[in-house]
Amino acid sequence: MPKQRAKRTHAQWSASATARNWLCPGNLALAFDIVAPPESKPAAWGTACHEVAERLLKLDVPVDIGDEIETDRHIFYIDQEMLDCANVYFDYIHSRMTEGFDLHAVEQKFDLADLGLPMEIGGTADCVLYSPVEKGLEIVDLKTGKGKMVEATNNAQGRLYALGVLVSLNLKSMPVKWVQTTIVQPRLPHRDGIIRSETLHVSELMDWTIDLDVKVRDAADALMSYATAKGNTVVMDEWAETFLEPGEEQCTFGPAAGGCPALRKRALEIAGEDEGTFKSNVFAINSIEAVEADLDMLEHLESWVRDRRALAHEMASRGMKFDHWTLVEKIGHRKFVGKDTGEIVTSIRDRIPLSDEQLFDRKLKSPAGIEREIGRHAVEEHLGDIIIRPVTGTDLIRNSNAERTPALSVADRLFQEN
Repeated sequence: MPKQRAKRTHAQWSASATARNWLCPGNLALAFDIVAPPESKPAAWGTACHEVAERLLKLDVPVDIGDEIETDRHIFYIDQEMLDCANVYFDYIHSRMTEGFDLHAVEQKFDLADLGLPMEIGGTADCVLYSPVEKGLEIVDLKTGKGKMVEATNNAQGRLYALGVLVSLNLKSMPVKWVQTTIVQPRLPHRDGIIRSETLHVSELMDWTIDLDVKVRDAADALMSYATAKGNTVVMDEWAETFLEPGEEQCTFGPAAGGCPALRKRALEIAGEDEGTFKSNVFAINSIEAVEADLDMLEHLESWVRDRRALAHEMASRGMKFDHWTLVEKIGHRKFVGKDTGEIVTSIRDRIPLSDEQLFDRKLKSPAGIEREIGRHAVEEHLGDIIIRPVTGTDLIRNSNAERTPALSVADRLFQEN
């Protein structure tokens, strides 16, 4: 079938940026002023998976393995992993429909224009369910990431979805007593399961809306004053101090991170400018407390360097010229030219008679490779008892990151063995 193009548009304050804007009022102003980062492959994969999920729910376009989906910068071919991810979402929604919920909308766009807020706010809710018996509204949000857990409780994005859908309804014909926001994140384990929810009485959501109003007005103030502030170093420093609040939640994946003056200031402090953080070299600096403090600072510094490099690369990609840095081509590994393997083999043998053993490497596919061929469920059902996940080493990660099995130290392992 012909390829489909998957694209999602965003409002001035988009639902997906609610957590960032909530925690950092100046985020929006910076994001509008810097070169936007390119679409990442994981984000594009998520957009493509949402397209698959939408097809499954609407039943108006067939879904077949191998179908091509094009996003802004990437092309994907539907594989078993993408289909499995979308199916977890589809199966949950179908189960809710068997419990008395109506499928009210798929990919429902909304805005909050009627609330009189000083900014355009809107978004697209993945799926909206309604229970006429319980007078309940449920917003189901598919999350395809496998590196960052999304919590359902106190989720500002989910609550904004619920508010946006609620204000779009005719509450006389569809009265609502409670709202539920549900996260479906199939590719990352969570202590509460890959499907988790928060339920609020409508009055609780209205109370939260008062807090939202304050946050939106803070962001609007930051946006209005930014145009003047950025032309004056002293004023800009004051603006950054007032409106920028760096932090893990708002800066991770934030499009403005590479151009944020607060992150830059903190990174330079850590790097040692003006006798910054790394001062002493006495033995005490290698205590557990001191090393952990350095790890916290290095994480920030590495993150800023990565984001800054990404911003510079995107600027150069768009034709902006630096004096000391030049955009060059990345050269990949050598490969043969040809439409397919058969054509390449024929072309090789026309020039030099090589045997199959000289041309091909044959080895057993990995469990992931077989899974791509026959699907995850078939592999788990028939091959699960002969598949293991070997421990290949250790990583040092933050306690707040994805849940992983704690590793034994060398001392712990020696103690066990003895």
